[in-house]
Amino acid sequence: MVGKFSDWLAAKLIKNHDNLLDENVRAQYGILEGWISIVLNFFLGIVKIVLAVIFGSISLLADAVHTLSDMATSVIIIFSFRYGQRPGDTKHPFGHGRMEQIATLVVAILLVVSGFELAKYGIDKVLAPEALDVSWWALGIILITIFFKEWLGRISMYFGKKIDALALEADSWHHRTDAVSSLLVIIAIIAGKYGFPYLDGIVGMLIGAFVIYLGWDIARDSVDQLLGSPPDKNFLKKVNEIATEIPKVLAVHDLIVHQYGFQKIISCHAEVPDTLTLSEAHTLAEQIEYQLSKKLGLHATIHIDPVMPPSEQSRELEEVIRDYIKKDERLADFHDLRLVGEANHINALFDLVSVSDLDEDEQDRIKSDLKELISAKMPGIRNVQVYIEPRFAFHVG
Repeated sequence: MVGKFSDWLAAKLIKNHDNLLDENVRAQYGILEGWISIVLNFFLGIVKIVLAVIFGSISLLADAVHTLSDMATSVIIIFSFRYGQRPGDTKHPFGHGRMEQIATLVVAILLVVSGFELAKYGIDKVLAPEALDVSWWALGIILITIFFKEWLGRISMYFGKKIDALALEADSWHHRTDAVSSLLVIIAIIAGKYGFPYLDGIVGMLIGAFVIYLGWDIARDSVDQLLGSPPDKNFLKKVNEIATEIPKVLAVHDLIVHQYGFQKIISCHAEVPDTLTLSEAHTLAEQIEYQLSKKLGLHATIHIDPVMPPSEQSRELEEVIRDYIKKDERLADFHDLRLVGEANHINALFDLVSVSDLDEDEQDRIKSDLKELISAKMPGIRNVQVYIEPRFAFHVG
């Protein structure tokens, strides 16, 4: 139901709403969510403040502050999407897409500050408890606000998932914590009616602690993205599928991803038969770049790795390398194997994929061990060159 309503609303208010690879369309989704949030939160916040003043409930007042704080975060989100869609300039050649992560971090900080304030109010109320006489009709109104906040949270999450925006997903949790805090307020007020007035303050502290934790969790995720978090497995799978659908592209590896908001800039190696001419290999690289741009909306740079047809000697060497990898839990796989030379003067070159960070001494030991093992089992191979991929280059296949 929420998804259908959200899609209907987007279709009415956003031009070309299905083109999610368009930065302008994506920005309009964020702006739409922000305005829906502002309007609804303003109305709900006023309703809660009026009820809090009438009945003198500190937990209800804290809940109202939480609701109105959602308006501030929505203003930040609107600004971030407007600013983030600006094209690159001389000072910011990669664009302004990371403004989304900055906005998410600001939202998280505001959540933490609000949480401390709510906890402080709760402590004051515990130290000076006061029985509340709140009418059942007022509790019914609060219950209705919970429904609207959960509904708003689901819209925000739906839009966030649809356009892959952490800022909107963070705003969704902001809305949902407001719904949870309202539910706790109802519990506290009912408990007060039955002789437990101090629960009002305890609930205020619990809400504050919960908001602090939520803010910290969201801040951690946004900082991870600003620092450079790894791409998810689904993205790696899509890159591999799109590239290898092109005839004569055997595999891709060594994927490096730079992300600026929604915009991704990637580079990777593509394995192709070594029988191709330089012109044919170049054409394949351009085809991969075009397909990745068309289907994933990113900018790609492709490095071509020529791969020789398998031979008895290469198969034997593959088995030696695989046996070694199975015995070392730090290693996951290898690729880009090449044998260069003739007869008993062959050079072997290949890349290793590690599953953990390896310091320089560990890498040197692995390379030395492999060289000794290969030389002992395959004396025709005179030289072995091993390259261990850096941690920022991801194995795709």
